[in-house]
Amino acid sequence: AKVIAAMNPPTGDYMVMDLTDPAFNDRFCHIKFEPTQDEFIGWAKDNTNGDFISFLQEHKSHIEESHNPLSLSYVKPSRRSAVRFQSLINLGLPEDLRFEIGQGIVGSEAAAAFESYVREKPKKIDVDALLRDFNNVKDLVSQQNMPMLSLASDELMALLALETTIITEHNVAQVNEFLLAIPGDLAIANLFNLIKVENF
Repeated sequence: AKVIAAMNPPTGDYMVMDLTDPAFNDRFCHIKFEPTQDEFIGWAKDNTNGDFISFLQEHKSHIEESHNPLSLSYVKPSRRSAVRFQSLINLGLPEDLRFEIGQGIVGSEAAAAFESYVREKPKKIDVDALLRDFNNVKDLVSQQNMPMLSLASDELMALLALETTIITEHNVAQVNEFLLAIPGDLAIANLFNLIKVENF
């Protein structure tokens, strides 16, 4: 069962219950919902009509007094919320939606730091794609640091050593392209490993 609850934000504009209990907060994904004035006018015209709504459409400053901006500062990360957020990330959410949901589950600071981490994290080289066509990963290989290239090399050697891997002349050419694109000392280490691969 899913429960959707609506509440006023804990700002100076409203009298709101205490939201400092982490066990309570962890059970919700808090979403900021601030309809624009145009969205309000659209809703009002669909649900009622008359001169006052027409007046508000032309004089939007009379819709409401200005209020403090909504904040999710009361949402903090916890072990429980980390697991919930990871489950949602595993669904492959688009980046903007992932950030909005992240703010509501682990807090704005953790969600923003995670998005920075994802953008800066080196992408892993797909060795299956490398064997099919080195051009698939050529640009990625040129951007990788030594640890990531070593990891790709280890995975490639492990894949080539499998008895179930059928190695064609085309595959050999793709591996050769990879060896020419990586630092010389790593390429030499890979050549020594290739000598031990019976099918290669």
